Amino acid sequence: LSLKIKLAMLKLIFIIFCIFYSISFAQIAVKLQENSAFVQSISLIIEEFPTIKLISSDDGEIANEIMKNSANSFYLTTSSFRLSHKQIPVLIVLDSLNDFKHYDVLGDEPKQILIIITRNPSSLDVGNILSTFYKKSMIDVNFLMRLDGEISLLTFNPFDDGKCGSKLKLNLINVFNSTNKSWVGGKFYPSKTTNLYHCKLNVAVNSNIPFTIAQTHPNGTKSFDGIEISLIRELARDFNFIANFTGPYLTSGFIFHNGTSTGALSTVFEHKIDMVIGKLSHQLDRIKYLTATTFFASSPVVIVMPPTPPISPFVKLYLPFTTTVW
Repeated sequence: LSLKIKLAMLKLIFIIFCIFYSISFAQIAVKLQENSAFVQSISLIIEEFPTIKLISSDDGEIANEIMKNSANSFYLTTSSFRLSHKQIPVLIVLDSLNDFKHYDVLGDEPKQILIIITRNPSSLDVGNILSTFYKKSMIDVNFLMRLDGEISLLTFNPFDDGKCGSKLKLNLINVFNSTNKSWVGGKFYPSKTTNLYHCKLNVAVNSNIPFTIAQTHPNGTKSFDGIEISLIRELARDFNFIANFTGPYLTSGFIFHNGTSTGALSTVFEHKIDMVIGKLSHQLDRIKYLTATTFFASSPVVIVMPPTPPISPFVKLYLPFTTTVW
C-alpha cells in the first residue's frame, strides 16, 4: 500500500511539474509574441529615418530586437539622454516613465523623439516630462506603450485648445493592430504648428532699418514697423498666434564658443523670447547652439570689388579736415 501511495505521489508531482512547465512555456511564448508585435510596431514608425540615436535604460532586450529587425543605422548609448547637436531622430527605450527623471534631456532638439515604455507607463506624472520637452522647444515627441492591452502611440500638442504650454497631457493618435501587424492610422507625427490657438509668441526686435524699425517715443510707448515686422504679423494671422514685440535691442547679440550669449540672442537661450528678428547672419557658433534657427532669406550671390587705388600723400594730408570725414 505504501508503494502505491508513493507511486501516486510521484505521479501527482510529475503532473504538477508538467502543468507548471506548460504554463511557463506558454507565458514565454506569449511574451515573445508580445515583444515581436512591439518591435514590429516600432519598426514601422522609424523605417523612414535612415539614422537614429538609440538610448536604452532597460535590460537591452527590446533595444537589441529593434536593431536586429530594422534596416536603420543606430547610434547606441546607455549613459545619458543628453542629445547631440546633430538633428537626427532619437529613440528612447525606458523600462518605465520613472526612469526618465534620472537622465539629462538638455541639448539641442532633434527632429523627432519616440519614447518607448516597455513595462510601467504610469509610474510618474507625465505632465512634468512634457513640460521639460516644451521648455526646450521639443514638441515632436511621441510615447509608445501598452494601454489596456493594446500597443498605443500617444503625443501632446502644447497649443491645442489654447493650452499655450500649460496643463499638458498625452492624447492617443494611433493603435497597432497585432493581428494584421500594421498601424490603424497613417500619421505618426501630426503637425502641431499650423494652428497656435491664439497663443502669445514673444519676438525680440533688433532695429535694422528698413527691415525692422523699433522706436521708443518720449511718452515711453514703443512702436514697431518694417518689412520683417509686417512678415511676422502676416504669419500671426495665418498661424493664429499673437506676436508680442519687445525691444529695441541695440544688437542681435553674439554667441561664443562656450555657449554663452549676449544681446537679443541671450533671451532665446534663457527661454524668455521665442524668436529674434533683425540683423542676423550665419555664424559657426550660432549654427552649433541654435540648430532650430531658420534663415528665411539668403543669397548665393557674392559681390567682389577690386581694391581702390592708393591715396596720394597730398590727399592724405587734407582728407582728415574735409566735411566728408567730419
